[in-house]
Amino acid sequence: MAETIYVIGYARVSTPKQAQTGESLENQEEQIRRFCKKKGYTLFPQDKVFREPYTGSTVFRPVYREILELIKQQTKSKQRIKYLIFWDFDRLTRGGTVDYDQIWKDVSEYGVELRDTTEIIQEQVDLMDEFGFDFSYPWAKGRISEEAERSKAEDARKLKKKILQTLILPEIRLTLDGYHVGRPDYGFRNKKIFVENKKKCIQERFEAEAIYIERMYQLRAENVLSDQEICDDINSIGYKSQTQNQWSKDKTRIIGQRGGNILTPKQLPEMIKRFTYCGVICEKWTRYQPIKAKFNGLVSIDTWNKANRGRFFLEENDDGSLSLTEDVSIHGKKRKKYNPDFPFKGVLMCEICGEPMKASASTGKSGEKFGAYHCERKKHKRNAFKQKEVEKAYRYFISNIRFTDKFLKIFEKSIFLQFRRKEGELSEYTAKANTNVAEFEIEKTALIRSFTVAVSDEMRKGVEEQLIKVQRQIDQAKSYRNKMELKEMDITNFIQWCKNIMEHPEKIVEDIRSEQELLHIYSLFFVDLPTYTQIVSGTPKLSLVFKLSEDFKVNKSVLVALRRIELRLLP
Repeated sequence: MAETIYVIGYARVSTPKQAQTGESLENQEEQIRRFCKKKGYTLFPQDKVFREPYTGSTVFRPVYREILELIKQQTKSKQRIKYLIFWDFDRLTRGGTVDYDQIWKDVSEYGVELRDTTEIIQEQVDLMDEFGFDFSYPWAKGRISEEAERSKAEDARKLKKKILQTLILPEIRLTLDGYHVGRPDYGFRNKKIFVENKKKCIQERFEAEAIYIERMYQLRAENVLSDQEICDDINSIGYKSQTQNQWSKDKTRIIGQRGGNILTPKQLPEMIKRFTYCGVICEKWTRYQPIKAKFNGLVSIDTWNKANRGRFFLEENDDGSLSLTEDVSIHGKKRKKYNPDFPFKGVLMCEICGEPMKASASTGKSGEKFGAYHCERKKHKRNAFKQKEVEKAYRYFISNIRFTDKFLKIFEKSIFLQFRRKEGELSEYTAKANTNVAEFEIEKTALIRSFTVAVSDEMRKGVEEQLIKVQRQIDQAKSYRNKMELKEMDITNFIQWCKNIMEHPEKIVEDIRSEQELLHIYSLFFVDLPTYTQIVSGTPKLSLVFKLSEDFKVNKSVLVALRRIELRLLP
């Protein structure tokens, strides 16, 4: 009786996509089975052919590793493996002779040899048999087909290189030109266009998803809500991540779906930093330098910068190119600290040199602090005013500033129009939130029905947990929907609040937190920042939208002789 020869069949494709489309796995398996039948081999285990839907070197092939472990386990068994059968060399490896030699080394360690269905690999021979010796040498053993095998392995490596050059290089050129390569990002869909009679790919807005991205950036740019609150808002109007088919281990069967998840605070910053959302490409192929894409983003670069809050900052140069800076808040220009003890430092100018006056406090012999606004730049004599008098005069002047009647009328109309525009935007989000609530209600109804037909306590417990989760989502979605709904009273109250601020401009200067903010606000009041003399005389040059109240009274006694703090001994 002939001895049974056990072999392992190994079919492999380079990508999971090839396995899913059945490009060659089935063909390889058919060739391997036909070869084994012709030679009288038995496929182990249980007439199975192993399928490997992965690319890369032998280190990153899980099915190949599984085969080696099986061979190792069978070394001491009666069903010892003799051959590892594959179809052709470019299916075994495209790593050239290096990978091919490594595979031989891996299997020969357990007494197994490689065989291809094209029968290029021949049996090993011992050259010493020609002389009839009962001894041999390692150098005398070998396969006469080894040179042909290595040639085929190198041909496979060259083929891989040619394929990559054919595919990757054009994709790099397209990326550098601003076109899109690969799957569309969330919020977009791919669109083919013709450029110089050549088909190229860009991304275009996909309304069903883009609305979530725009809201996401809007809320984060406003910097009012926390990341968790932003995620709750986005999820309440129905955000779900893209869904993808989940494939079996060998990538040949769909066993479910993955995705369809809500947004989390961990994912939010990762989505916000995607350059494509502002119409920019920045990746490895662009040497991590930003370039303008051939398609529009979903938000402006300014909104993108605000939403990233200094983590990344895009800036357009004079020549139209873009530059990227990271960690602007850390490595950029430091914000000057605002000192509330001297609230007008930086916005009070020196009469002599026209520079901003400094402010400090000195300690007298009694231990009491005496504050002053002072300047001694450009070698002029010390020009200083008592802190209390400066601040009293400045506050009195600011309290007497009023907006012009013309500006107030324009402002009220503008606020009304902006409010209506915002109302239109929110109505769209409210409609999405209502749809989201309705979908949750349908899911809840289905769960209640499944609860009634559940036959075991374990099944009922699982359905009950899902019901609690869905009800929580319904309550949260309803809560955010109610917050987003605008009523007629809202606009009336908002305009009244604005009028209150307009009638009392001094409220604008409350709660200043930085010197930059201080300068920006006072630049709204004045064309040029005033001196102390101008403050007490009521002569600063106000901007066009402000006027001085008729109630303002000039302190003439102060104008006759301004009290200053000067050094007794001049240099």
